[in-house]
Amino acid sequence: MINVKTVGKIKFAVVFILVMTIIFSIPMAALAVEPGTLPQEVRFTISVYASPNTGGTVSGGGYYYTGQRVLLQAYPYYGYKFVGWYDENYERMSPEATFEMYAYRDTVLQARFERDYAVTPPAPVPPPTPTPPPTQAPIDPGPRPPADQIAVMIGGKYVVYDVPPMVEDGRTLVPLRATFEALGAYVDWDAATQTVTGRRGTTTVTLTIGQNFATVNGERVDLDAPGRTVAGRTLVPLRFISESLGGVVDWNPQTLTVTITQQAVPH
Repeated sequence: MINVKTVGKIKFAVVFILVMTIIFSIPMAALAVEPGTLPQEVRFTISVYASPNTGGTVSGGGYYYTGQRVLLQAYPYYGYKFVGWYDENYERMSPEATFEMYAYRDTVLQARFERDYAVTPPAPVPPPTPTPPPTQAPIDPGPRPPADQIAVMIGGKYVVYDVPPMVEDGRTLVPLRATFEALGAYVDWDAATQTVTGRRGTTTVTLTIGQNFATVNGERVDLDAPGRTVAGRTLVPLRFISESLGGVVDWNPQTLTVTITQQAVPH
């Protein structure tokens, strides 16, 4: 005598065999047909790839539940054309690049591409010809002062002084107006206070004759040698003035030459 549990097991086995028979009896060509009724909790993997992978790329694929719509798209690269979608048995499913199907089982699809010899490859673009940097005519330094005098060169040119520079306590003093103007600064002279003011960009330098300090943008700076008057000309410390206005000073004791390299004007 068959008990209730045995009958239940037999019923479950029969139903399971019928469902699996239905699923595995579905041909691949039926994947593009509107789905019927299958258990919604079943999830399938739709795998797609391009062959050759140099011919194009594909989109779509992934995990889908029973009967869920799957949209696949093939994109050929330049110089290639799309041939069709093929299943794992190498049977062509569709010749269209856009392919719509429904998830019934785990599926592997291949988007096949081949060379399109009707497409003319683009002509190679020659590399650009490098443009040579503009040639700059050499700067004429002008006449050098006598060999026994200190020469000051600013911007590649010798500065012409009507009173020669002098050395005092190891510091070089030069006429202020010619030096300020060679450095590209505007010069103001206050005869009443014996004060000279030079402006270049955002920098303002103020120096009073006889004082051992000056100001740069209002900040006090002590001087190694004060400014002085010689033969009716005001002489000021060359290194302090040049560096305050953005110059770099180099001294050559063999040739008695001071070379000042200017930097960009601050704004």
